[in-house]
Amino acid sequence: MPKASRSGNPAKAAGRQERWTSFVRHQNIPTGEQVWQNSRYTVLVAVRNDHAVRWAGLEGAHDAHLSFRRRDRQPEPISWRDIQRIKSELCGSEAEALECFPAESRLIDGSNQRHLWVWRQGKPNAPRLGWYGGRAVLGAVLADADAATVAPLVTVHTGNLSNARQNPFEDGANANLNLQGVIWS
Repeated sequence: MPKASRSGNPAKAAGRQERWTSFVRHQNIPTGEQVWQNSRYTVLVAVRNDHAVRWAGLEGAHDAHLSFRRRDRQPEPISWRDIQRIKSELCGSEAEALECFPAESRLIDGSNQRHLWVWRQGKPNAPRLGWYGGRAVLGAVLADADAATVAPLVTVHTGNLSNARQNPFEDGANANLNLQGVIWS
């Protein structure tokens, strides 16, 4: 039996990640932000027009600001797939989001937290950055059907499809592709 960590969690002691669970909403904090937690992350959500969006000088035309961290308060890594999943499950799979790397003069970095600025699906002022050729996602194994879609992206970056590797998708990772997001209700 693996040795339990200080939290009493044998999976954490063995270096494995917690199994992903659905986000559950908790009582709002005094600034008015929504608080969402799952097995891995705590997410503070400030929705546009809430006083919470303005409490720390968060400005812009975005609809929500997500500030998130690992529940164990440990430093990175937070995988790109986990960040995408946080955005999709809480804000909707078709919401657009940006992570910002600000000027050093405006940098806030004191608590192992990451931030996303989110625009709801269909907002005309939402940034449209990224690729427009449709969805092209690799799993752990590159399927022949994926190769035609992904090959141009890989070869442009002098890669080789034979060395393209991804972590496997976790159970339920694609279950919420049509989800409209839970923070808006």
